[in-house]
Amino acid sequence: MEDKRAADTAPSGRCSTRRAARELMQLSWKNSWRAIRLGFRYPVRLIASIGLACLAAACWGGNIAAVWPVLQVTLEGQSMHEWSESRIAASEQKINELTERIGAIHNGVQLPLPPGELPKDLSTLQNELKSERNALDITRKLHPYILRYMPVDPFQTVLCVMVAIVLGTIFKNLCAMGSTLLTARITLDIIRDLRQQFFDTVLRTDVESFTKKGTSQLWTRFVQDIPYLSFALTAIYGRAIGEPLKILACLAFAAYFNWRLLVLSLIVTPIALLLISALSRRMRSYTVNAYDQDASTNTLVFEVMQGLSTVQAYTMEPMEKLRFAEAAQKCWNIGQRVVMFRSLSKPAVELLGITFVCTGVVAGAHLVLHKGTHLFGLRISERPLEVAGLLIFFGFLVGAYDPLRKLGEVLPQIQMGLAAGDRLFPVLDAQPKILAPAEPQPLMTPHTELVFEDVHFRYLRSRPVLQGVDLSIPFGETIAIVGPNGCGKTTLANLLPRFFDPVQGRVLLDNTDLRDVDLVDLRRKIGLVTQQAHLFDDSVMNNIRYGNLEASDAEVVAAAEQAHAHEFITKQLVKGYDTMVGQGGCRLSGGQRQRIALARAILRNPEILIMDEPTSQIDLQSEKLIQDALEHFIIGRTAIFITHRLSLLSLAHRIVVMQGGKIVDIGQHEHLIDRCHLYRRLHQLDHQKPRQGQPPKAA
Repeated sequence: MEDKRAADTAPSGRCSTRRAARELMQLSWKNSWRAIRLGFRYPVRLIASIGLACLAAACWGGNIAAVWPVLQVTLEGQSMHEWSESRIAASEQKINELTERIGAIHNGVQLPLPPGELPKDLSTLQNELKSERNALDITRKLHPYILRYMPVDPFQTVLCVMVAIVLGTIFKNLCAMGSTLLTARITLDIIRDLRQQFFDTVLRTDVESFTKKGTSQLWTRFVQDIPYLSFALTAIYGRAIGEPLKILACLAFAAYFNWRLLVLSLIVTPIALLLISALSRRMRSYTVNAYDQDASTNTLVFEVMQGLSTVQAYTMEPMEKLRFAEAAQKCWNIGQRVVMFRSLSKPAVELLGITFVCTGVVAGAHLVLHKGTHLFGLRISERPLEVAGLLIFFGFLVGAYDPLRKLGEVLPQIQMGLAAGDRLFPVLDAQPKILAPAEPQPLMTPHTELVFEDVHFRYLRSRPVLQGVDLSIPFGETIAIVGPNGCGKTTLANLLPRFFDPVQGRVLLDNTDLRDVDLVDLRRKIGLVTQQAHLFDDSVMNNIRYGNLEASDAEVVAAAEQAHAHEFITKQLVKGYDTMVGQGGCRLSGGQRQRIALARAILRNPEILIMDEPTSQIDLQSEKLIQDALEHFIIGRTAIFITHRLSLLSLAHRIVVMQGGKIVDIGQHEHLIDRCHLYRRLHQLDHQKPRQGQPPKAA
C-alpha cells in the first residue's frame, strides 16, 4: 500500500514542480518586461536613441554595400560606366535569346542549345526572362546616376568609394555615440527613480515586515541588485537594440541581393535560438540563487561586524570563520554553475553566427562554381550568381555575424541584471501592513483619553505577547509600566505610534480607532525615547533638531539644557553642537546618546511622551537632574514610562504591573508594594542593583 501511495504521489509531485517552474518562468518574463518598460517613462529620449541606432545600423549595412562597386571594378577591370553599359547590353542580348527560345517552343520549333546547357521547360524560361527584365530595369535606372556621379577611371572609382565609406563610418560613429549618451541618461534616470522608490518603500515599511526582511537583505537589494539591473538596462537600451538593428540592416541588404539564398543560410537559426533560450533560462535561475546566497553571506558578515566585540569577548572567532567558510563555499558552488552557463552563452551565439555564414558561403559557392540556379531541386536564384555578387553576399553575412557576436557578449550581463530585477521588484511591490486610512478621522488637540480595549497581539509564529489588555489613560496622566522581561511592556507602547496593529481589540484615541487616524497626524503627537537611542551620522545640533525641523538653534539648546545634555556638549565635545556623532552615535557614550535622544523628544513638544527605560545608561546624578526636568516637562501631556527606576516611578500617577502579556495590577507605589507580590519583587531586585556612579551594596 505504501509503495502504491508513493507511486501515486510521485507524478503529482512532478506536476507540482513543473507547474511551479512555469509560474516562476511567467513571473520572470513579467519582471523582464517590467524592467524594459521602465525606459518608456522617457519616450522622447528613447525614440531619439533608437532613431540614431537605426541610422548607425543603416550606415553599417551601407558601408558593406558600398564595397560592391569596388568588387566590380577590381574583378572585371572595368569602370562603373563600362560595367553599366556592358551589363545593359548583356541583359538585352539575354532577353532576345530567351524571347526567341520561348517563341520557338510556342511554334513547336526545336532550337539548338548552347554547349553544356540542358533543355528547359517553358515556365523556367519565362522565369528567367522575367528576372532578366527586372535586372535590366534596375541597371537602366542606375545608369544615369552612374554616368553623373561615378568617375570614369577605375582607380578613381575605388578612391571615391573608400572616401564614402570613411565618411559613412564617421557618421555611423557619431550616431552610435549619440545613441549611447541618450541610453546612458535614460539608464541613470531609471536607477535614480528605482533608488528613490526603494528608499520610499523602506520608509513606509512596517516594523514587523522590516524585521522579517532584515537590514542586510534590504541593503543587498540596494547596493547590489539595483546596480546589476542598471547594467542590464544599459545593455538592453544600448547593444540589445543597436546590434540587432545592424543585423537586420545586413540581412535586408542580403535579402535584396538574393533572399532565397539568405533563407537557406538561416535554416539552422531556430535550433540555435532554442539552445540559447534554454541556456539563458538556466543561467537566470542560477543567478537568482547566487544572489540569494550572496545576500545570506552578507547577512553573516553584517552581523559579525555589528557584534564584533561580542565575538571577540567570547573567543568565537574560529566558529565565525567556519560559518563564513561554509557560506563562501556555497557561493562558490553556485557561482561555478553561473560561470559555466555564462561561458556557454557566447560560444552558442558565435556558433549560430558562423553556422549561417558558412551555410550561405557553401551554397553560394556551389552556385557560382556550377553556374547553376538550383540547390536540392529548389530554385535559389533566377540567374547564375557572379563572383562579385557572392563576395558581397558573404560580406553581408559577416556584417551580421559581428553584431551577433557582440550581442552574445552582453546576453549574460542582461540575464544577470534581469535576475536582480526578479529579487528587487517584489521588495518594491511589497505593501506595508500598517496602512493609512482612505478617509482619516480628525484628532482633537489635545486629546482627552487614550484607551487600550481588549488588546491582543502576537509576532509572526510566536506565542501571544499581549492578551486581553484593557487600560484607560486620561490626558495629562503619567503611567509607569513595569514587569519582567518579555511581558509585553514595550510592545504595548509600540502600538501607540502604530509600529504594530493589534491582532484583536482596539487602541482608541478619543473613541477613535488608531487605524482610522492619519499616520502622520498621530505620530506628530508622540515623542519617543527608547533604551537603545539611535542617532544619525550628523551633528549634535541636527540630531536634536530631528524632533522638530523648524526649531531654532536657541530652542535646540534649550531642549538640551532641559535634558541635561548641554554641559557635556559644550565642555566635553571639541566642536560643541557642531560635533559629528558618527554612525549610530558611535563617538558618544551610551548615556550621552540617551540624553541627546531625550532632548530630541523634548524639542518635539509631544502630547504623548513614551519613554522606554530612558535612564538605563545614565549615572545617578544625571538621573536626578533628568527626573527634575521631566517632572516639569510632563505637566500638560500624557506620559508613559517603561522603567523600574524608583525615581521615575515617583513621577507616575499610576503604575501598571504586567506579566505574561496581561495586566496583573494597577495602582500607586505605596499600595502596590503592599498588595502585589510581583511588583514588590521587581522593586527589590532593582533596588539591589548598583547604578552608575554608585558602588554595589554589601551583602
